[in-house]
Amino acid sequence: MNETLLQELFRKYRNQSLNSQEEALFFSLLQDPEYKDHVEALLRELWAETECFEYAPLTPAGKRRIASVMGKVVIPERPTKRRVAPFWAAAASIVVLIGLALFYRSSQQVKFAPAEASHIAEIKTNYGEKKKATLPDGTQIHLNAGSVLRYDNTYNKDKREIELIGEAFFEVAPDELRPFIVRSQQLKTYVLGTSFNVRAFEEDENLFVALITGSVRIDDGSSSSLLKPGEKINYNKRTATSEVSAIQEKDYWGLWRKEVLAFNEQRFEEVAALLEKWYGVHIHIHNKALLKRRFTGEFKGLAINKVLDMLSKSSPFTYNIENDQVYIK
Repeated sequence: MNETLLQELFRKYRNQSLNSQEEALFFSLLQDPEYKDHVEALLRELWAETECFEYAPLTPAGKRRIASVMGKVVIPERPTKRRVAPFWAAAASIVVLIGLALFYRSSQQVKFAPAEASHIAEIKTNYGEKKKATLPDGTQIHLNAGSVLRYDNTYNKDKREIELIGEAFFEVAPDELRPFIVRSQQLKTYVLGTSFNVRAFEEDENLFVALITGSVRIDDGSSSSLLKPGEKINYNKRTATSEVSAIQEKDYWGLWRKEVLAFNEQRFEEVAALLEKWYGVHIHIHNKALLKRRFTGEFKGLAINKVLDMLSKSSPFTYNIENDQVYIK
């Protein structure tokens, strides 16, 4: 959670100085449950400031900003004792407060359209299999082996949010009003229109997001990070810490889409997990000394025995293959 970021975006919104990407990020934060208390605190603080504007004139720009927020909600028609004109005049200076008040007090002041019955769509790949899919908004998904992607029937209507277990490369269709959101275990990635790779296998100790083009924001529950093209974030699930660094030439990100098996300074245990997904096999490691050894390499169009032969040259081991079972000694 990044309270400073929310406050800064809120200040710029009031001054009408947000660019299109900042505005989309701002509205995504407003709808994030983790920021609910902080949004309400801003609402209470700034609502008091509107009192001095009670008789301020409503400008054309103010009317447009009000319409942009109020057009997204349906207000029940019922009598009110509050004078309308002064209320709207005050709201023109901080129109986002109206939207927030309506959003967070929906049970009393806002009537939303009835929700559709939830239906979950799932795209899944087996070990040794990759898929390419197009989501309803035109976003292109490249799903790596042993991965699952899920989204419900509200996708591309009220929001664009998906869940990923495994690894995928995304080419996101631009939509400034509805940021693209990827939930991957402890991480939540907010995107406006860009290409990036997410790796979040359940058995891995680390979660990764690597940005190729555009911009993304990643929340890990305690902090937020903004990535620039050519950067990646590494989140360690054991320590609950994140680190942002530059993408190296031999990093794994994106090469798998070109049928290149690649790893860079990865422990043999992680390499074995990649080989299992890539070739659809089960690897049994009896040589425990190998587990902490690290390997780097790129392989294209090679059978698993050829890859193992090359790896064994840098750290000696033997292996035996029986159908889809591989035994490392």
